[in-house]
Amino acid sequence: MFLAGEEAMPTVIEVIDTAITAADAYHREDLVARLRQSRARVLSQEVQVLVVGEFNQGKSYLVNALVGTPVCPVADDISPAVTTTVRFASEPEAFLVTGDSREPIEHVADIRSGTVEVRLPRSVLDGGLTLVDSPGPEPCDAILIVSDSSSEYTDTELDLIKQAQLLAPVVICVLSKMDLYPAWRDVAELNRAKIDPPLVPVSAELRMHAMATGDAQLNEESGFPELLRVLRDALARRSAVYDVLAATDDLISMMTDELESLRSDTFDPRSIRWQQTLNDGITDLIADIDHDLRDRLRDVLRVAEAELDAVDPAKVGDEFAEWLQQKELECTSATFAWMMTRARWLAGHVAEQFGDGRVLPEIREAPELTDAVSEYAQGEPEKFGLGQKLIVGMRGGYGGTLMIGMASTIVGVAMINPLSIGAGLLLGGKTVQEERKRLLQRRQADAKAALRKHVDDVIFQAGKQSRDRLREIQRTLRDHFAAHAEQMHRSMVDAAADRKTRMRDLNAELARVRELARAAREVAA
Repeated sequence: MFLAGEEAMPTVIEVIDTAITAADAYHREDLVARLRQSRARVLSQEVQVLVVGEFNQGKSYLVNALVGTPVCPVADDISPAVTTTVRFASEPEAFLVTGDSREPIEHVADIRSGTVEVRLPRSVLDGGLTLVDSPGPEPCDAILIVSDSSSEYTDTELDLIKQAQLLAPVVICVLSKMDLYPAWRDVAELNRAKIDPPLVPVSAELRMHAMATGDAQLNEESGFPELLRVLRDALARRSAVYDVLAATDDLISMMTDELESLRSDTFDPRSIRWQQTLNDGITDLIADIDHDLRDRLRDVLRVAEAELDAVDPAKVGDEFAEWLQQKELECTSATFAWMMTRARWLAGHVAEQFGDGRVLPEIREAPELTDAVSEYAQGEPEKFGLGQKLIVGMRGGYGGTLMIGMASTIVGVAMINPLSIGAGLLLGGKTVQEERKRLLQRRQADAKAALRKHVDDVIFQAGKQSRDRLREIQRTLRDHFAAHAEQMHRSMVDAAADRKTRMRDLNAELARVRELARAAREVAA
């Protein structure tokens, strides 16, 4: 079994149920919902582990190596738009998941978008472990952040790790492809100095070879046994009670703030709720907008690469660049429009915490992404004019003329004759055609490389612009509602019947919640 033994189950459930009662008594519906989800996960014994990372870092190959079979497509030209879920079953099977429906499929590699569920009879999955090859992080039991060993973490990867720590109780950083980079140990040390989560170097190639040959020592050298040990240890200690500890910390903080406010005679419960609502909403909005932007632009990238495979980039350069710019503008405009809609909804949701219908603050529209990145440029194509054609054709034709001419001399015919001249013309023309085809393929490859670099630049710049805009919105809403809360407090009449009684009750509740947190830590230990 992947999880801890069933004998610990009653204690975990008892602690979670007590936490649900405490959160419900304090009217924290958000915590109640989260704890009930945690209770359902514990009862099902399913542990969901997301595998995320930047493009082409080896996360799909990591999932394949964990289960010992190629369940996730691995190729440089495949976008991570497909979410692949791998769980245990007694017989292999695969489905395309759409809503509540599951359609059986034969070849997972044929799916280019959506959600695929693969079930395999693998011992590593038996007991509830579920692996999810996902485009981005989301709430789950554990998250593996995959980055290759070529270089130390970038700012984008460090941001991804911080985001994952907000969404899962267990975060493990995986340094992939250590077999390809001799300096992986230096990279690992540099990365460990930058992060809090554990970091485990692995080699999927060594793992797959070890599983194919049954080589236990090579399997240990691949790093995958160590990764599974770290994952099991972290989950066993933290996953079952993480939500309980998070809930108790939240309740303790709330009760402590209320006590401090009562002691200074300045308590207003709404001053706590609106700040929590605003901070949580902005955090969720930043993650959702970043994921939506990446998903839209990667769809454009797939379509654009397919278009370049069918045309000569040198002939459609201007039209293609104009089409690409228009598509990018449509994607970023749609994402920014959704961002502003969500931001205004969040402002209204925060306003509901005050229970009045006052005018909301004005939120400035997000600007379009027009000058944030340079225009797409393919570069100057290699020329193949009449002079180059003549040179290439003469080079190919010379060989054909010489070969046929020398064969003709054997039968007493002159070396230069109509047959040898015809052969030279034929081979010269074929050589010109092959050179033209080679140059076309080279132009297509160069254009697609420039396209990928350009789209990555757009994703980076647009993502930064969206995050900056959301932080500006957060400051605007914070200042507005803080001023309103202060005004309400100045005009509020103390309606508490007995403040001392409330403080005594709060201290008793605080002691019970702290005892609950202590019990949760004992379960984790």
